[in-house]
Amino acid sequence: MRFTIATLLLLVFGLTGATYAAVNLEWRPSQQAVGVGDTATIGLYMVASGAASEMVGSMDVVVLWDPAYLGAPSLGDPLPWWDSDGYSLVWDINAYYEDPPGTAKLNNDGDCMYTAWAPLGSWNSVEVTPGGVLAVEFQFTALAVTSGTWVTIAPTYGLYTTAVYDGSQGNLDIKGTLGSALVVVPEPSSLLALGVGLLSVIANRKRRS
Repeated sequence: MRFTIATLLLLVFGLTGATYAAVNLEWRPSQQAVGVGDTATIGLYMVASGAASEMVGSMDVVVLWDPAYLGAPSLGDPLPWWDSDGYSLVWDINAYYEDPPGTAKLNNDGDCMYTAWAPLGSWNSVEVTPGGVLAVEFQFTALAVTSGTWVTIAPTYGLYTTAVYDGSQGNLDIKGTLGSALVVVPEPSSLLALGVGLLSVIANRKRRS
């Protein structure tokens, strides 16, 4: 079989120009608002950006928050796709040490790295659907009243980078968009009014049904 220079160039550019569907990272809060001293639980979800599922083998996520309003996070229960020789943990960027999942003790300086690995082998990769798959729940303690404070994901932070690695090609970063979440910590009277309002809505719905 004979190849011309033009054919070879086409093959090279075709390969290097290949694109991969992305996996977005989204925050999904469990509560609309929390009081001072309460826990704000925010789920970190992996979401396939296209119509088909994507496979994820591991991820590194730089998480930022305002330590004036939120305490250092702990993690929710480990999820089965990170278990069995895989792991899911959070560690302090500025004071590097690791703890078992859900028991991390971090300096409350407003930044941390979340790391997760599926067990070795592409067949153990996490299937991420367009509807989203929960990676982990972050649990922050509300420290002070605020009309809104953001929890964000940084693409880069000093020497650290957020990455989502493909399940079959370990060094291929398929990271897409990076979400953020707003945590509201109202005055106790406002939180009480919100609770009464929600109870009224529930009561009205029950009367209509």
